[in-house]
Formats: sequence, C-alpha cells, structure tokens
Amino acid sequence: WRGVKLRGWLALDRTVCHVLWGIHGAGSRCEYSLCEGMGAAAKEHLAWHRETFVSQADFMAMSTAGLNAVRIPFGYWAVTGPTKGEPFVGPCLLVLDQAISWARQSGLQVILDLQAAPGGQSGSAASGREDRTWNYKHWAVQETYEVIDLVARRYAQEPCVSGFAVLSDPCDTIPVDVLIDFCTKATQVVRTAGMTEDRVAVLLPGNEAHLPGLTDHWYKNHGRYDINFAFDVQCYQAPGWRPQ
Repeated sequence: WRGVKLRGWLALDRTVCHVLWGIHGAGSRCEYSLCEGMGAAAKEHLAWHRETFVSQADFMAMSTAGLNAVRIPFGYWAVTGPTKGEPFVGPCLLVLDQAISWARQSGLQVILDLQAAPGGQSGSAASGREDRTWNYKHWAVQETYEVIDLVARRYAQEPCVSGFAVLSDPCDTIPVDVLIDFCTKATQVVRTAGMTEDRVAVLLPGNEAHLPGLTDHWYKNHGRYDINFAFDVQCYQAPGWRPQ
C-alpha cells in the first residue's frame, strides 16, 4: 500500500475538522462532546460534513498523484448507530459505500479502519470520547466483534477492499492477554464473514506497550491463525518532540 488516511471524515477529529469545530465546537474536545453540544441539530450538521468533507475529486487526485490505497477510519456508530444514551450520529453506511465506489472507480485499494469501538478502546478523543475516567473494562469487546462482522460481511465481495484494521490505537493499559484474545477472535470474525486470506489483510492493533507480548505470541502460533496480517503501529511525528 502507498496511500493516505481520510482522517476526520467518518470519525471526527478537531485538528482537521476546522469548519465544523469553528462553528459548533466551542469547548468541545471530541466527537462525543461536539454532538452533545449540538443536540438535535447534530444530525443535520454531521450529514452536511459527511457530504462535503471528501469528494470523488479527492479520490481521483490521490490516484493521479500515484497513490494506490486509501485508509478510511470510521466510528462504530457509522455502522450500527450510537449505543443508547450516546450522542453520536449514525449509522451512515451509505457514505462508506460511496467512498468505496469512488475508490474502485479511481483504481485505489481500500483499508477499512475501525477508529472508535463501542465503549471506547481508550479514553482519548481518537476513540470518539475524551474521558479521564475510562478504563479497559469500559471497552465493549463483544459489541466490537459485532461491528467487525457487519462491516466484513458487507464488503467481503468488494474487490478493492484489501485491508481491515480491526481496532485503532488501543490504550496501553489494556492487558496484553486481553488484546491477544481480541486479535485472535477478531481475525476469525473477519475470515468467517467472507474476507479471505488471499484477498484481505487483517491489521492488528499494537503499540509500544503491547507489541513485544503480542508479536511473540502471534509468531509462535501463526500456523494456528492467519497468514495475511500486519501489526498496525501508528508512529506520530512532531517537530522538536522526543519520546521521554
């Protein structure tokens, strides 16, 4: 893959969604608080954002620039709608359908990316809600499998879909054995849904805290699991910043 990530489209990010945050986001640090603040108007404003933030011309520009892939992050609510009591707006699978159609027409491969899981895989804004009280037991793992299954079945026969990142940026406080179990079962869900090893790679979540235990387990047991996979390590670069 040689491509870009469509950040801020189907999972909002205040660092790139400048218009939406500039008009409606005073005091909001995440999609949860933004939608909560907009109240009943959230549905209209999110529909406008999803219709205008990315266009078919953007996909054509990626292809013209020599890219061959596009990663599309989405929140779980884009698939199932929000969990009862949460202010997120969804589902919006027709928007994802359109994105995949544009990718196919532009000759681009698609990596689907579950950016925000039910209950959150962290307490950061990237998982949909910034919440300092979050702990790993808030993560609704079974519901996450259900979201993965719905997405995998919907796009199992779509030839341009060549990757599925089953979870993005899990918190490093999640015990490694919990993440190993999730990766094993999530991979099985993707394959059972019809995304076969010969066509679709499964991208497994990892970070500095999890990778040693996760990779050691996975490679020792790879014959029991899947052979078309990658560890999805997201490295962030900032000028003048060095890890402590």
